[in-house]
Amino acid sequence: MFAFTVMTTGLFSTEKAKTTAQAALTEASSSFITKGAVTATCDVPAACTRVNSITFTVALASGADAQTLSAGELSFLYTDPNNTQRTSGLVPVGGIITVETGPATAGNGVDIVSIIDTGPGGTGSLEAGESAAITIWLDDTGAGPPATTLLGAGTKFRIEMMAPKGGTLIVERDIPKVLTGNMNLN
Repeated sequence: MFAFTVMTTGLFSTEKAKTTAQAALTEASSSFITKGAVTATCDVPAACTRVNSITFTVALASGADAQTLSAGELSFLYTDPNNTQRTSGLVPVGGIITVETGPATAGNGVDIVSIIDTGPGGTGSLEAGESAAITIWLDDTGAGPPATTLLGAGTKFRIEMMAPKGGTLIVERDIPKVLTGNMNLN
């Protein structure tokens, strides 16, 4: 009887450890993947001196559960050699990412637009087979507040997109040494 109890306890502990390890791996790996090109646009296409937006498309990683795409629930961390800014939901204060002047105001803060929306979840969620374009609008004046260093030619940047559950999607690219109106950063 004692041997049976020890063996059962050992099996239970092993199963519990396996479940805990799988949950940790699911939480650590990103639920999102980038799909297609990462692009940047210039402030004035005819005379480019700085980048004013970065756009990338996201989809769910294989086997990932549906994720929120609500701007109020996602968080972004933008870094380059001169700037760091973290947002939580709408961008309430200025920095390198422009201030959101109202809920989902296009051309400010972070824009999220569904490209393919096939599931019953509707807008605000991303399900298997769906994708959405994320655009990060960057300051192109440097005035702030707070004052920022504009994203220019030859600069490396990193954007981390964090959802309430699942890991972080990291988009890291270099801006070309010669700026043009539309730039493919792949």
